Amino acid sequence: MVEFLSKFGKIQSYKFFRSVQDGLAPIAPEVIENDENGVSGFGYVSYQNAEQAYKAIKEGPELDFMGHKMYFNKWEPKEVRTAHNEEKHD
Repeated sequence: MVEFLSKFGKIQSYKFFRSVQDGLAPIAPEVIENDENGVSGFGYVSYQNAEQAYKAIKEGPELDFMGHKMYFNKWEPKEVRTAHNEEKHD
C-alpha cells in the first residue's frame, strides 16, 4: 500500500483503518497487501507538499489497487464534510 501511494510523492506519514464489529481498528499496510479477500476501510496519508497530495487526488482514482478503485480527497473537519455532503444532496 505504501509503495502504491508513493507513486504520487514522498509520504511523510500514514495510518490505515478497517471496519471491525466494534468500530474501527488500525491496520498495517502489509496486511492490506496480503489480504486475499481485500480490505474495506480508509486511511490518512500526508505527503511532503500540497502538489503531491493534489496529484494523488487527481490521478489516484484512475489507478487500480488489488482490483479496486480508490477514493482520494483532502482532509477536512467533520463539520465541513457534513456541510459538503448536505449540499450535494440538496
